[in-house]
Amino acid sequence: MTLPSDLDAVDRRFLARATVAPGAAILAAGEDASQWAAAARLAAGSARVEVVAPGQTIADVMSERAIRHIFMLHHRGPNPLAMLATVTQMLTHSRIDLLTVGDFDVGEDLPPLIELMAARRYQLFGIEADGAGIEPIFTPADGLHFHQFLAVQERLFDLLMFNTPRSLDVAELLQTHRVSVRGLVHVGAHEGEELPAYRRIGDFPIALIEAHPGVHDRLAAIMADQVNVMTVHAAISDREGPVTLRVNINDECNSLLPIGTLSRLLPTMVECATVEVPGRTLDGLFADWRAAGAAIANANVLVSDIQGAELMALEGARSILPQFDAVILEVSFDDLYAGCAQVEDIDQFMSRAGFSRVATVSTYHRDWSDAFYRRDR
Repeated sequence: MTLPSDLDAVDRRFLARATVAPGAAILAAGEDASQWAAAARLAAGSARVEVVAPGQTIADVMSERAIRHIFMLHHRGPNPLAMLATVTQMLTHSRIDLLTVGDFDVGEDLPPLIELMAARRYQLFGIEADGAGIEPIFTPADGLHFHQFLAVQERLFDLLMFNTPRSLDVAELLQTHRVSVRGLVHVGAHEGEELPAYRRIGDFPIALIEAHPGVHDRLAAIMADQVNVMTVHAAISDREGPVTLRVNINDECNSLLPIGTLSRLLPTMVECATVEVPGRTLDGLFADWRAAGAAIANANVLVSDIQGAELMALEGARSILPQFDAVILEVSFDDLYAGCAQVEDIDQFMSRAGFSRVATVSTYHRDWSDAFYRRDR
């Protein structure tokens, strides 16, 4: 199939990525919106391409079309900052994967555009005149000779730029944000695969918490000869007392919540059983550790990977959260588990608790990420 000439090579490159995300939303606004959208529909497979008509706002279209996440936002014409001002919260919560903007007053609008993109953790690129290549933009001087620009959300940089996906470099982030680790608690530890990485950071008390009884037994056996490491059999939640754990064929995907869209993304992820397990809050656990004089009671780093139940764990940690300097969480951009908190819910809870999200990476799929929250100083 020959694609319309209205699309340049950069458009085509990223529209092709939308074909691996069925139903991804692409919005076209500005001077050539209808023409560009018609061409994009041919290039983007099953993605939804919508036009923001004159007199409409992006919010209007999102409300009318029940869109809550934008894969690609295309805008041509003057004053892109006015357009972006209408989606500030979406940029803040990483709800727009990439943007293309152009045909504006570069001398006037590029400096604030660079500042806005950097503050929202987007990498800005200038698109070459023939539309065939891109070049990173860090200062206004870098971009004065470009007329079209691309911004890619930090968390999706590797996935969208065809790089080898990387995970969060926790050690580097702790160093960058000057966190001296006194102790680390990992909720949803599975078999303790991350322990070697933690030990490269330093020698400090570690608590590995796992909900599934069989997996915890394996974890305890693996950690039996490890010094300064304890294991806990519990499901961390917002209340104390027995809870029902939903068991998945892949035991890394066990959750307190029913499986949601994850079953569509990964059809092999199937619930196969339920089991009643001890439910604990982090507030309760830390109170017990403190009463016992355990060194782990002074932990200041929290890692949580509990398949959509992160907000439940945080709700049960309101008293102890002020003790943490860094919190690493899995955040969701879709209903991967039924009723799971979305990235906005986690961001807002953490902001109220005095934390900012300073790094985010989607290693495997755009619908979930690992996020590093730093205590505001």
